[in-house]
Amino acid sequence: MAVDANTGHSGNGGNAFTYNGTSWSAPVVVDTVTSLVSASCPTTSFCAAVGDDGSAFTYNGSSWTTSSGADTNPFEAVSCASSSFCVAVDNNAGALTWNGSTWSSPQKVGSGNGGPNAAVSCASASFCAAIGGNGVYTFNGSSWSSEHALGSGANEPVAVSCPTASFCVAAGMDGSVYTYNGTSWSSGAKVDVVNGTSTGLGGVTCSSASFCMAFEGGGNWYVTYNGRAWSGAAMADPGTVFKSVSCASASFCMAVDGDTNAFSWHS
Repeated sequence: MAVDANTGHSGNGGNAFTYNGTSWSAPVVVDTVTSLVSASCPTTSFCAAVGDDGSAFTYNGSSWTTSSGADTNPFEAVSCASSSFCVAVDNNAGALTWNGSTWSSPQKVGSGNGGPNAAVSCASASFCAAIGGNGVYTFNGSSWSSEHALGSGANEPVAVSCPTASFCVAAGMDGSVYTYNGTSWSSGAKVDVVNGTSTGLGGVTCSSASFCMAFEGGGNWYVTYNGRAWSGAAMADPGTVFKSVSCASASFCMAVDGDTNAFSWHS
C-alpha cells in the first residue's frame, strides 16, 4: 500500500494505491481534503492511514473508512502491529492508539519538538518505539518512557523500525544508525558513506533482526544490513529521490520516490 498527497483537485486530498505482487492499482481517493502522510498494513485485509489535518482512515481489504477529527494536530506517522492495535504520532508530541474500532485521544509524550513527532514503529501491542527531537521513546502497552537521547543537531534520528520488541534500528540525519537489543541502544555508527562522505539517512525498514534497508535522505543511495554488518552504499536509480521504503522480507522491498515512481528490490 502506498499513499499520496493528491494536489490534482481542490482541497488537495489523498489517494491510495495497492500492489498485488505484479502491478499497482489505479489510485483510489481516500479523502478529498486531507493529504495522506503515512500508512501501515500489518495484513492484506487491514491498513491504517493518517493525514495532515488530523484525520485517520482504516482499510478492510476492499474499502476505506474515515475517522474524521481523530486528532486536532496534523499526523506525522502511523504503525500497526495488527488490525486491533496501531499507534499514530502527531506534530505536537501526541500519540494515539487504535484498539480495533476507535482511536484514543492524543496522549502527550514529551513536549513540542522533544516528543515523538517524526516516526513510530510497533512490533506488538506491548512494544513500540517513536522518534522525535533528539531521541527515542518506547511504549510498553500502557505508558511511554521518557526520552532516550540518540543524537542531536545534524545527527538527530529521523526514522525507526522495530520488527520485534528486542530489535530496532533508528536512522540519523548524518548517516548514523542506532540499534536496540531489547534493553539498550547502541551509539551511532555511520553507514551511508559515498565516496568517503556520509550522505545522511532519510528512512529505515527492517523485516527481521537479520535484514534491514536504510536509504539516503533526499537521494538515491541505499544500504542493507544482514544481521551482522551494513553493506556499502549502492545506487538505486540516478534520477530517484527516495521518499519511503518497505521490506516484507530479506528478498523483497518496495520503494517510492518523489516523482510518482515505484521500485522493487530483490536479493
